[in-house]
Amino acid sequence: MFKSEQIARMKEQMRPSAELVARVREQVASAPPAKPVWQSWGLRAAATFAAVAVIAVAAWGFPQLGQSEKQQTGEAPMVGTAGTFSVSGNSQIDEDTAGGKSGAGQVQNGVYIPELELEEPEPGTIVDMIGLIVYRGSIYTFSNDLTLTKEQETALRGEYLGRTKGNIDEWSKQDDYAQEFASSIGVTDVYAMNGYDRDFRIITSDGQGNIGVFEHLNGIWLQTGQDLFGKMGIKGNLKTLSWQPLEEWDNGEENRYEVSLSSETAELFIDGLYGSVFLEKPGWRDLERKPCYLTLKDGTEICLMLLQGGYVKYLGMSGDGVFQMEASAFEKVYDALA
Repeated sequence: MFKSEQIARMKEQMRPSAELVARVREQVASAPPAKPVWQSWGLRAAATFAAVAVIAVAAWGFPQLGQSEKQQTGEAPMVGTAGTFSVSGNSQIDEDTAGGKSGAGQVQNGVYIPELELEEPEPGTIVDMIGLIVYRGSIYTFSNDLTLTKEQETALRGEYLGRTKGNIDEWSKQDDYAQEFASSIGVTDVYAMNGYDRDFRIITSDGQGNIGVFEHLNGIWLQTGQDLFGKMGIKGNLKTLSWQPLEEWDNGEENRYEVSLSSETAELFIDGLYGSVFLEKPGWRDLERKPCYLTLKDGTEICLMLLQGGYVKYLGMSGDGVFQMEASAFEKVYDALA
């Protein structure tokens, strides 16, 4: 089972050393522009995506880092290699996909978030695993852990999908990833999540109110907030909006301070979130940041970082991608987080 002790252990394992962060930054500075490699979708692509080890540079949201590293980086713990995926996790598009042409010959709009292709670490490289599950040829990475009532857990726990193999560690070979339900989280049962598309979210559930949420956030196109937040079912289901000071978030504290908003302001914000435009903004870490949490009626929580200037960063997604909202929809909520 994916119990709270395992979650805590995973979070601790995902804390990078200062030396590792410095070394990766040096590699980023010297790396040439990267372009995604298009692959057929299936277990082989999943194996390539997850190959051997994921270097933990930094973590967003659920795995809290030390203050100094996270303030300077702020990415989820996955780093791509030159030639397939930019090291910072951004979504550069090659000539074949410019203008919205997908690898499958379909016309798409927006920005493509490519599949990661990771190389085996060189001898002496420090590596840490992120929580991941291979399901139907796709990699689902750990995005959040929820502590719910048993009634809420039962309501969210959908169809039984299978049992993880717990066969992946820092030095696993590529073949280890080319297996359905290969994972780095030990052996536990996996379920569909009621109310959510299994192509987007799956969960682990221990029967004691503890749910681990895993999301598939690679190999996808994003144009507007609807493409991501629409899958989360926020509209019409918001229960509370809360926040915490950045210093507390940096220190890994779990405090939540509910914000009192009129229904009109809350609805305007959610509509603005759905209508926001997805883009890359490499300098977003230099902006004033305010952690924000949307709790839905079913008990799920969406972790955001509101950024000065009308930008929103989804903390479950790595890289420089942010959503830009209309000022009128953004500013009232941003100003209320104080």
